[in-house]
Amino acid sequence: MRPIYFIEKSTLLDYPGKIASIIFNWGCNFRCPFCHNPELVVESPSSMLINKDGVISFLKKRLGKIDAVVFTGGEPFVNPETIDFVKEVKDLGFLVKMDTNGSFPDKLQYLIDNRLVDYIAMDIKNDLTTYLRTIGLEKQHEESVKQLGDIDIHNDNSVKQSPLSLLERVKESISIIMATSEANYLIDYEFRTTFVPGLHSIDSAKGIGELIRGAKIFYVQNFRPGKTLDPLYLKKNGFTDSDLKSFADTISKYVDEVVIR
Repeated sequence: MRPIYFIEKSTLLDYPGKIASIIFNWGCNFRCPFCHNPELVVESPSSMLINKDGVISFLKKRLGKIDAVVFTGGEPFVNPETIDFVKEVKDLGFLVKMDTNGSFPDKLQYLIDNRLVDYIAMDIKNDLTTYLRTIGLEKQHEESVKQLGDIDIHNDNSVKQSPLSLLERVKESISIIMATSEANYLIDYEFRTTFVPGLHSIDSAKGIGELIRGAKIFYVQNFRPGKTLDPLYLKKNGFTDSDLKSFADTISKYVDEVVIR
């Protein structure tokens, strides 16, 4: 199995209402320039890498001390063995939260169908027309804008008709997650966007709102300068509180609850 990057032993922030450990998975299929975990994206991981057996051994010692395990990244599903890893964690009796960019809807559906996940957090990177540029895929963006046209993001047929395979997968993941309210067991979820000056605007907020129309909850997150994948973003300032409120107010027209954090 591909190595895991590292573990955060306990957190009260990443799984609402629960004490959790976080497993940071190395590798990502996106190249968001503002990514604050660039060490999980680059091709040469550091010496901090540990293997699955080490993680399982650690978690066994945490039984009774933590409630849940959060799989994050990078993108956890980049690792082809993540699902088997999740099964082992569930077998230990922990709740599982999956942080994902939504590009692996089939794997997400498998976890749901097999009752292997209890909480899903999906990053919505931007509105459809600027999605690929936001995740650092410039060439795909240039071609996709020409092909995008007027895709009905709420029409199931558009998933099959659109040539934009990555956007199709993102949309499918959104649909899968929102359908969990009808699942046979309770699955909690959230959508969230990190708003970055130069990449996001009020128009972005409207497009994001349309994309997740009817969702239960959405989190507005502000970009914070510091460690980023693209050095040009190291000193870029975040949005003002007023800007964030405007984004939240715009998206609140489409979803049940919007929280700024």
